[in-house]
Amino acid sequence: MLRRSRAAADAALLNWAKSQGATVSPRLAIRRTTYGGNGLFVSEAVAKGTPLVRIPGDLQLGVEVLAKSDAADLQRFVKGLPWQEVVQAGLGFLPCAAAICAEKRNAESRFAPYLEFLDEVTYTNAIAQCDTDDCPVLAACDAVAAEKVKKMRYGLRAAARANAIDLDELCWAAAVVCSRSLRRRVAPPLSPEAVDNVGPVAATDRSRLLPVIDLVNHGGSQANAAVQPLKNDPEDPFATCLVAARDLEADEEILIDYGAGSPPAGRAETFLLDYGFVLPGAGAYGFAALEGDFLPAVGQFSADRAGMRDVSKDELERLKARIQRLVAAASAAHKGKPLAFDDVGEPTPETLSLALALSCRGPADVACVCDGAPPDAAHVDLARQALRAAAAAALARADAAPRSEPATPFDEAAAAYADAVREALSRAAT
Repeated sequence: MLRRSRAAADAALLNWAKSQGATVSPRLAIRRTTYGGNGLFVSEAVAKGTPLVRIPGDLQLGVEVLAKSDAADLQRFVKGLPWQEVVQAGLGFLPCAAAICAEKRNAESRFAPYLEFLDEVTYTNAIAQCDTDDCPVLAACDAVAAEKVKKMRYGLRAAARANAIDLDELCWAAAVVCSRSLRRRVAPPLSPEAVDNVGPVAATDRSRLLPVIDLVNHGGSQANAAVQPLKNDPEDPFATCLVAARDLEADEEILIDYGAGSPPAGRAETFLLDYGFVLPGAGAYGFAALEGDFLPAVGQFSADRAGMRDVSKDELERLKARIQRLVAAASAAHKGKPLAFDDVGEPTPETLSLALALSCRGPADVACVCDGAPPDAAHVDLARQALRAAAAAALARADAAPRSEPATPFDEAAAAYADAVREALSRAAT
């Protein structure tokens, strides 16, 4: 089948969206970016607060479309998923992916022109291909992220196999959802019949594809637009709008922040796994293992910590409980990794707090940690020395891992991410 020219594809998408009830500013244009791929631009200057695209609630592709479809096999698929395992594998968006599959099969789908546009885009995120579980280059520098990739890929294969769903079809749809969807804070309620079709858990999936809006690229701190739900719109409280967040100049690209709301320590990982890219100067954090790197490092300072023999049993129990809470807080801040160093090598506040708790020298330090009192300078210096040694150990392990040629675009992005992680560890170790 002959592919359309890019200009024809762009015009067809905008015309289709408007024919389906979307409002698209006449000053909006789809153009090629200087760094590859499509983007949204303004052809003329617009003022802050100007609506650029408005997508009505019924033009947002998600689980409600699946629930109302004739794709009984895909409805049974999401209804019967083992949801605890699915969520643990990071695949809670599968109802939205199944909705895409259902609409792609439907020759009369109102979304057909949009899906044709999506089919002409290359996806490079972690689940764009699911043939293998392992990503050695990622495992060498960020074992937690590598395990997430493994669980997602294995989970997709297992779900497709158990339900006789075409794996390539499901992987493609999942890659689309990961790289293009947004999660609504509040989604339209489904009718009892629709809920029964897909099951009560799948019915709560708030992932939605927003045609045209999903062409906006990541701008990070340079973001100049925002996606806003129009919950106070009397005509459609589930409509969503792309709005200029500041004055825009003619021919300026419209950008949003993909990482808004994400913890800083996890943004580079999110960009890699969900979108398949690593930004120049990625700001990736470095990570050390608690048991494999930090505890052996603390062990080097046993002479400094001889006073721990004088800590009472009750105080040790109090310290243990405090450490458990600090591990949980640090893991939440770092997307599952308790010890993290920013891109200049500085331990995060959560990491330093945990290191202080794990490097107490005696009763006074334990009391300070458990009571939340400021530590003395010598204790902070000891904790930082142990963190530097842990970073050095993590870096040595990453450098010792065998290197291989990237086999996929995702592997290439993972290699760039690994280099950025090593750089953060190198700075943290000195």
